Amino acid sequence: KAAAVGPDPTVGELLTLYESDGITPEYLREEGAIREVPATFYERLSELHQAGRKEAGPGPDVSGLPETEALYYGGDPAEFRARVLRVAGDLVVLDRTSFYPRGGGQEPDRGSIGGRDVADVERHAGVIVHRVLGAPPREGEEVRCSVDAARRLAITRNHTSTHILNASSRGVLGSWVWQHSAFKDADHARLDITHHSPLTAGEVARIEEAANGMVADDLPVTVEYMGRGEAERRHGFSIYQGGVVPVKSVRVVSIRGRDVEACGGTHVSSTGEIGAIRITRTKRIQDGIVRLEFVSGAAASEYDAERAAGAAREAKEAGRREALERERDEIRARVRAEVPGLIERAAAGGFSEGGIECTGRGCLATGDRGELFHSRLGKGLVARLPGMAYCGIFEDGGTVRVMAYCGPESGRDARDVARRVAGLLGGSSGGDAGFAQGGGRDRSGLAGAVEAARGMVA
Repeated sequence: KAAAVGPDPTVGELLTLYESDGITPEYLREEGAIREVPATFYERLSELHQAGRKEAGPGPDVSGLPETEALYYGGDPAEFRARVLRVAGDLVVLDRTSFYPRGGGQEPDRGSIGGRDVADVERHAGVIVHRVLGAPPREGEEVRCSVDAARRLAITRNHTSTHILNASSRGVLGSWVWQHSAFKDADHARLDITHHSPLTAGEVARIEEAANGMVADDLPVTVEYMGRGEAERRHGFSIYQGGVVPVKSVRVVSIRGRDVEACGGTHVSSTGEIGAIRITRTKRIQDGIVRLEFVSGAAASEYDAERAAGAAREAKEAGRREALERERDEIRARVRAEVPGLIERAAAGGFSEGGIECTGRGCLATGDRGELFHSRLGKGLVARLPGMAYCGIFEDGGTVRVMAYCGPESGRDARDVARRVAGLLGGSSGGDAGFAQGGGRDRSGLAGAVEAARGMVA
């Protein structure tokens, strides 16, 4: 991409590279592809993004209302009292609130206002509007409010984890990594970054390791308010991971020595409060954009437990498959060793033992031997002695099965044998003159079926 521009590119050329591939001018400067970053680059980028945004539609009427006092930026009490300034249908405006509104990819708080569940929270022109379920409180009423602290903590952990993963991704992949967008809810979150290709398993593992290293270091997370110019002079334009913020005062969130970003969301006071971060999935969602889906805190512990349980189930299933395969190998070996001798004894004049009856006419086998035994013995017998017939009757699960083989010189038809035996068992059969099989579930007919088979083949 460096070859796409000259040493003194226009702002338009740099915007094209940034918007299409996520290549920042700082990266091009580091690589020696350009001499300097144009002073107006980020101003033009901000204008471009602002022009591309669409209004979500008309919001509630907040005219004449003062800006809501945002308690989540000062003290952040989980329980508080507030006065109802306006009610419009299911929308409630309070004079003060600890309910964090939807914004910056962070989902809103839940809880209750005057005993009514809060379903949504949004900001409109500095006024925070709460959507409640059920009959709303009255205007002028003072109400007791409660924020779902467990949900807030989970979202807060995910928000700080987003900053950590963004910094870790840049450290592992390269300086061109930039936050494209993000989403933070209580039980899951995602971070979209600029990167040229899908992530390998090794890259994902290194990003997760770096992120959890920051968690283990228990780094302080601090919040400062400063003028936009001062923020840019001290920290550079990299603070605008979610896009350049066109405001005079910037809320700067710093993870000591690792990451600095302009951000309005809620954050833990130190990275150790997160507990753990787990990347659950990554995918390339469009050219130059890769998505990292992740969980943190209690959700990360649940994810680890589910993976451990899944691994245990897989190990148990693998052990079961191995045991079954060993059993099959043992059966195959036993059949290979046993069948040739039985065929020779049948050829020598016949015998009767262990549930096998062989005469000069044919063989009947019953008992607990399986399909492989009857297949090998029946095929081998009629191949060696074309005038012989064979019938095997055995249990397979809840079915009594029959397998019949008739040599080409036996004068008998395997279909007749299988049909007769299966019918006495309450079932059906199919096949051809040389081989047929079937079965049924009526065990009351087993004795008659064995006797019929004896008369037909032995």
